[in-house]
Amino acid sequence: MQQLFRPFITALLLTVAHGAGAENCASYPLNPEGYICDWMLCGPFPNEEGKGMDKDYLADAGGESAEAPDFTKTWEVSITQSPDADITAEWFPQVLSDGQRLFVYQVDLGNIVMDRLDLGSSDYLLLYGFVYLESSIEQEALIIISTDDEYKAWFNGEPIGESRGERDMVMDQEPIKVTLKKGRNRLLVKSGALISQVYALGESGYQFMVRVTDLKRQPLTESVSVSLPETDEE
Repeated sequence: MQQLFRPFITALLLTVAHGAGAENCASYPLNPEGYICDWMLCGPFPNEEGKGMDKDYLADAGGESAEAPDFTKTWEVSITQSPDADITAEWFPQVLSDGQRLFVYQVDLGNIVMDRLDLGSSDYLLLYGFVYLESSIEQEALIIISTDDEYKAWFNGEPIGESRGERDMVMDQEPIKVTLKKGRNRLLVKSGALISQVYALGESGYQFMVRVTDLKRQPLTESVSVSLPETDEE
């Protein structure tokens, strides 16, 4: 992955409490350039040779195009980093401090999952990221997705983008035009790693970032915010 123009700071990770519902949400701003910094993440799931990208791991919880994920659902999975033990894949929030949100762009899934589960690498892993986008008006917008490596994305239940195979992440990699309805919109990103590595500044080779702008690529910080289900910190 080519080095980005802002330093990465490891996100503050909270622990999701089982039974938390999507109806009670906490609100977070986009960062000044329109990046989504706060996510509900789910995983890890296996992505051997990219095959996990074709499997709907959320099928028994409504599916990848569901109205909203079941954030209480867990899965027992086997991954190459821990072949002799099942790993629990689950939803958990990534929430930044106000100071971090000013200049953190990318979600370093490799470091997040390696720290969370004490793994030696993030090769061939897959995680989901989910947010609600709250728009004060109906408006056309760009959802700009950048990934290292693979991704699929759904907006309000409809597939909107996909990239397969290895690639470096660069800023504003794939702009996708959508219509934000007034009120709550759903965005699900499925991000898969192939062979990852550690770069300078401790960044992993398994990351994604998403920016929300108008059609001229100006950030929609005044009219769009992010909301996540409220959870209890353990």
